[in-house]
This record gives sequence, structure tokens and C-alpha cells, in this order.
Amino acid sequence: MKTNLLLAAAAAIALTVPAVAQGPSEDVLRKDLESAVAAEFPGAGQSFDDNVLQAFAHAMDDVSAALRSSGIPENARIGIFPVAGDKGGSVRGLLKNAVVKSGHVCVEDGSDPVWKAILAEAEFDKRNAGLLDPKTLVKVGNLQTVDVVLYGAVRASAKEENRVFVELELHATDRATKKHVWGDLFAKRWYVPGAEVPKGISELPAGVRERLRNETTDRFVESLKAQPKLSKIRTVALVPLAGDEDRYCTYIVRDGIVRMPSLTAKELDLQSLQGGRQIFRDLPVVAGDAMVYGAVRQLGWYEEKGFLGLFDRYAVQIDFQAAIERNDTHDVLWSDTIQTFDDIVVWNWVRIALLVAAALVALIVFFSLLKAATRVR
Repeated sequence: MKTNLLLAAAAAIALTVPAVAQGPSEDVLRKDLESAVAAEFPGAGQSFDDNVLQAFAHAMDDVSAALRSSGIPENARIGIFPVAGDKGGSVRGLLKNAVVKSGHVCVEDGSDPVWKAILAEAEFDKRNAGLLDPKTLVKVGNLQTVDVVLYGAVRASAKEENRVFVELELHATDRATKKHVWGDLFAKRWYVPGAEVPKGISELPAGVRERLRNETTDRFVESLKAQPKLSKIRTVALVPLAGDEDRYCTYIVRDGIVRMPSLTAKELDLQSLQGGRQIFRDLPVVAGDAMVYGAVRQLGWYEEKGFLGLFDRYAVQIDFQAAIERNDTHDVLWSDTIQTFDDIVVWNWVRIALLVAAALVALIVFFSLLKAATRVR
């Protein structure tokens, strides 16, 4: 299925490069592409909310750091395909800056006819290791001005009241070898300036944190049991969830898989989605049948002190999306969003006991004074 967003990006490219001598003029290209975009994807000219763009901009720091440690040679020329789910090319523009910041060279390759052919035919909406089909990989090998092509998809972009969440999946393919050389999932939570930011999950009292973990694990297990496709696999390698804190949600996923009679969780000390794909490519026996990965959309809590400190109320929010992908075919066997929104009241029994004791003492003193005051003289 062709991604209509590619037409929008191609239109933007066509407007920024000189007309090709032996081919359609710039005006003709512009009119054709704009007509196609208007007819097939009316929302292509839209843009993200400013707060959503801020979240994507903050996520680019993680993208730059990941590219620096990706193993892609320094100063490699990287061309960026349009990003599926992008609006107005905003994310692609941010990616260009991230590529430069990572020490690589960002190449504008819109004038290459091979590049244009790829944009017209490539499929960018599949969640798998390469994202590029074999025919497209052949064309990638014919590109002359890039060493690596970068591509991916916006998996989520949402603003809920004062909180913004974005999720971006990126991949890179080497032009010469046509091999997938890098890929990862990036998630960022961002709060509108002035908004109350929730406290980190690690700051919760241990008992409350454990209770929430058990509740959320139960929900996760229920979701797994409802998917019959999981009967096709036995071992699942754990990839840390993007945007997690202290691997709290990652351990929920691990515990849930362990509780499934037919599944075994494999902890391979993976640090990223690319690490899982690399191990499967090099050591498929070690990697196992599948891997689980995802992103944390919300993880935090707000506290409310009760009357006289007799209780504490914790409004907790846990929200993450995860997927189990088969390593050999890259088919997604299970995917779901797991949520726990709970108000937990913890009574301060020590304070209550002290207040009761103080009240009893006060009553005793009061009645003693009252009796002394009313004694017949």
C-alpha cells in the first residue's frame, strides 16, 4: 500500500531544486504533485500542534545520541525519506538537524530520478526490520549521492490537556550492502509550560508501587491470553520500552510473559530495538522466536494530603503500548495498550493512633477538671 504522505514530501522537494533539463518543468511537477496530494490526501498540508512539535524536538536529542552510537560511519552521507504519519514535513525537518548534530552529513537528494522513483513506490507503513521491500532495496543500491537512507514512521502524536506524547520509529539501510543497519523506537513525554508535572514512579512508597505493578501485570497477562497467535512461539526476548523509568513497565512486561505457561522471557541485556534485530541476525538461536518492545506514554503520579495528614491519596497513571514481533517473519503477533489509572488511599495508622491517644488524654483531663470544678466544698 503506497503511503500518500510521500507525495507531499516529494512536492516539497520538487519546489526546492532546479528543474531538470530533460524532463518535466518545475511548474509541471508542482501542479501534478499538488493535484495528486489534494485529491488523495487532503490533510497533507496540515501541521502538528506547536506543543507536539516541541515534544518531537526534545525527542531529537535521543535520536542524535542513538545515531552517534549506531555504528554508522562518521561523516556518512545520510538521505532522509519522508516519514510516514508526518504533517507538513515537520518531523523530517527536525531529523535533518538531528543527523547533522550526530556528526553525519544530511543529503538533499530530491533531484535524483532514482530517489523520486523510490518515493513513488516504497512502502513505509510496515512495522518490520527493513520497512523497505526487495524492489525498493534494489533501487536504493542505485542511488549515487548517499551512503545511508533513513526512514520511519510517527507511531503516536497526542496532546491530552497539559501532557504531550510522541512516538517515532526510525530505521536506516546501507546503500551499498542494502542491509538494515540501524533502527530504534523513540518516545517522549512533554508537559506544557506551567503545567503540574507528575512525580516519578520511583518516588512512590514501595507498597503502592508493588500493588500497581501487580494490577498492571494482571491486565497485561489478560491481553496476552486473548491472542491465539502467541501459540506459535515459545521464547520472547525483552527490549526495554522506550520512555520507561527504572524499567518499571519493562519489568511488568517481563513478569507477564513469565506468567504465561507457553512463553519464556529471555533477558539478553538489550539496550534498543536495533540490538534485538542485530542479535537475531547474528545469533538467531540466542535471540529466540520473538521479541517484545514498545513505548511508555505516561508513568507518574500526583499526591494529595488528607485531613490532618490522616491519609495520602495517590493518583497514579500508567500507560504503555507494547508489541510482540516474530523474529523470522517480523509479523506482529500481538499489540495492545495497557493502562492503569488508579486512586490509591493509604491511611497513616500511626498518626491516627496518636490522634486517638491524644483525644483520650484530652478527654480524661477535661473530665478531671470538670469533676474538680463541680466538687461540693
